[in-house]
Amino acid sequence: MYCRNCGSEMADNAAVCVKCGVSKGAAANYCPNCGSETSEMAAVCVKCGVALKKSKGSASNSGTVGEKSKIVAGLLAIFLGNLGLHEFYLGNKQKAIYKIVATVACLLLTFIGIGVIGFFATWAWNIYDAVMIFMGKRTDADGNELS
Repeated sequence: MYCRNCGSEMADNAAVCVKCGVSKGAAANYCPNCGSETSEMAAVCVKCGVALKKSKGSASNSGTVGEKSKIVAGLLAIFLGNLGLHEFYLGNKQKAIYKIVATVACLLLTFIGIGVIGFFATWAWNIYDAVMIFMGKRTDADGNELS
């Protein structure tokens, strides 16, 4: 991943660029995929073809490619949260895998007789996620607010 402000390479899990100090996704000067210079108004990178998301707070943020819906994410959390589908939808692959591992562990513990407690815990975790999503406290993996 590359900084959208200065074009420097940055770690995928970094919140800010260590070279310029700008928050991840806060600018639109460079492609986050290949690092080449882009136009602020461009919808896709002309070098690699990846869709460019507008930075938070920009006037043209509504209707950009890749926006995620609060309704979809919240309903996925409520009904399919144990499979981590809402986290996959939001782009949080690692958190989704944690949810799947927790669900599988609960299934295995059910055979011993103590897994039911784990299912209630994971269910409560998913309801908490859904409430945070509906309240607007969660963002997608790129830091964009949910529509």
